[in-house]
Amino acid sequence: MLGPRPPFHESSFPDSALRRQSNRARGGKRSHPRVRARPILPGARYKITRRCHGRAFFLRPSPEVVQGVGYWLAQCLAGTRIQLHAFVFMSNHYHLDVTDPHGEIVEFKNRLNAILARYLNTVLGRSDSVWSADGPCDVQILSDHDMLQSMAYTLANPNQAGLVKWGHRWPGLTSYGMDFGETREFRRPAAFFDASNDSLPESATLVLTRPAIYPEFSDAELQARLM
Repeated sequence: MLGPRPPFHESSFPDSALRRQSNRARGGKRSHPRVRARPILPGARYKITRRCHGRAFFLRPSPEVVQGVGYWLAQCLAGTRIQLHAFVFMSNHYHLDVTDPHGEIVEFKNRLNAILARYLNTVLGRSDSVWSADGPCDVQILSDHDMLQSMAYTLANPNQAGLVKWGHRWPGLTSYGMDFGETREFRRPAAFFDASNDSLPESATLVLTRPAIYPEFSDAELQARLM
C-alpha cells in the first residue's frame, strides 16, 4: 500500500524552480501589461467594431469612400469564408455582424483594415494612422436573440446618432434595406488599386448572408424584425 504523498516544494524540482524565477523576473521588466491571446473558435459569431484614429471622420460618406470600402470589403469576404449578416460604415467607425465558420476572423480583419487604411489615406491625401490604437472590439455573440439585437443596432446606428431620420437615408455604406442573399457589385476604384494586378478584378460582389438564427422564421419575417 502506498504511503501518503510527500508535500510538494519547489526545492524538489530545482530546474523548474529556476525556470519559474527567471520567467517572473523577465515578466517584471515588461513596460506593458501581459496580454493573453484570445481564443479563435470556428463557428463563432461576432460583432466587429473598428474606430478611426482620434474619432476623425476618415470614413465620411463620399462616392470614392463608398466605392473603395465596398470593393475591398467584398474582396476580403471572397478571400475567406466569413459570412456577413449586417454592416454599416459611419464617418468615424464601422460595425460588421459576422459568422466565422473556419476561424479566419484574424486574417479577415488584418487584410480588411490594412488595405482600407492605405486606400483612405490615398483618397484623403494624407499619410498618418487611420485606425485607433485601442484594442480590438470583437464581441462574441452567443444567442439568437443577441445576434438579432446586434444586427438591429448596426442598421439603426445612423438613426440613433441623429444623422438621418431613416436608416435608408444614410449615404454611407450600409446593409439597411438589403435582403438576405442579395448581392451588391462594386467597381474597382481608379485610385490606389492596381489595374494590372490579376488578383484585383474589375468588380467585386458583396453577398449578404442570413445568420443561422430563428429557423422558424422565413427570411422576410426575420428581416421585418430587424427593420
